[in-house]
Amino acid sequence: MNNLVISLLTDFGLKDAYVGILKGVIARFAPHALVIDICHEVPPQDIQRAGVLWASAVPHFPPGTVHVAVVDPGVGTERRILAFEARNCLFLAPDNGLIGYACERREIRKVVSVQRTEHFLQPLSGTFHGRDIFAPVAARLASGLPLEALGPRTKRYLHRSLPRPSLKTRRAKGSRITEARGEIVAVDRFGNAITNLQPLEGQKLLELRAGGFRWKKLSRAYGDVKKGRSVVLVESTGHLEIAVSHGRADVELGLKLGDPVAAVWVHHFSSPMG
Repeated sequence: MNNLVISLLTDFGLKDAYVGILKGVIARFAPHALVIDICHEVPPQDIQRAGVLWASAVPHFPPGTVHVAVVDPGVGTERRILAFEARNCLFLAPDNGLIGYACERREIRKVVSVQRTEHFLQPLSGTFHGRDIFAPVAARLASGLPLEALGPRTKRYLHRSLPRPSLKTRRAKGSRITEARGEIVAVDRFGNAITNLQPLEGQKLLELRAGGFRWKKLSRAYGDVKKGRSVVLVESTGHLEIAVSHGRADVELGLKLGDPVAAVWVHHFSSPMG
């Protein structure tokens, strides 16, 4: 895997020099690499938001990409930095659960603890491992350095993921009713509330409830309703999203991260026997 593509996801923001420094270090060790920014506006230390963004972006990159996530509240402590192979790509992240948002356990082929200091910048800062470890290691991985050269393999790592919705199903005459309970897992820059619920194949939405509001159908686009009206649709990663046409669902509906959401689905059988 040697395509010289590196993606960057950080909570560094764009008001300081941090992102530019990362790219400068990468250019020193892999001057021909194509560096693509996923996002640098992750809320500080927000591992879940970083994970949601990482999960949405990773599938759209070519095989061989080196994906780097530096959302690292534990920088300078004993927390480990991990490099791993999955989905025909390489990944580099702190051992704080981010690995689980990008890949399921069954997709991860091998994981190493990044320890070989000859691949780091020296002297090593206690506050900027993005510059001193992540950037030079990512550049070397993109240039063909094998994972095994970074440190020992490990089977123990923190694997977080989005909370899973609960499903409860009951039979009604000629149909099956399923209620899915989940929560709002992200609010994007447009104020759209993204849930961890997905449409159930072959089933029709009867109702979605959140924040004291109810919706009776799915729409295809924001413009399916009049300006200022709220709408429920399937967003680009396949999850249900609550939005306000030409407005903000977080402000106008008062929706926020962690709010509970419930969806009721129905599947009508073609015959009484189902």
